[in-house]
Amino acid sequence: MKRDNIQPASMHKRVVGGQVLYSHVVAVEGRPLSIVSDGAVRALAVDRRRLRPNIVVGGVDGLAERLWPGRRLRLGTIVVEVVKLRSRCVMTTYDPDTQAQDVSVLRRIVKEFDGRMALDCAVINPGRLVVGDPVSLLDS
Repeated sequence: MKRDNIQPASMHKRVVGGQVLYSHVVAVEGRPLSIVSDGAVRALAVDRRRLRPNIVVGGVDGLAERLWPGRRLRLGTIVVEVVKLRSRCVMTTYDPDTQAQDVSVLRRIVKEFDGRMALDCAVINPGRLVVGDPVSLLDS
């Protein structure tokens, strides 16, 4: 699998509202894939890099991703199962550029989002993912 570190692309509305905006390491065997939507990042109002996602999905309204556990997503040709909302740790408190710590970030995640932000996903059908690939929420 190719490892990409690609900058955001423009958004287009699709079934879940968008396309892949960012991709960094599509999957590591035995580890959950971290996916976050731009809607969740906007709701948290911090640099998305604090969440260390593998994939950012663009064009998603608000916290819609919180309703996805138990469903599947198609990202280009890849299919993933959304296993659960991702519990967050102290790493979210560190600024990705300066490494300065701001504990209020994690406190807010705990208080406003029940300690969970982004999604833990399992790869069902692997493949190559590139920025701009369409994203759709599948029925099962």
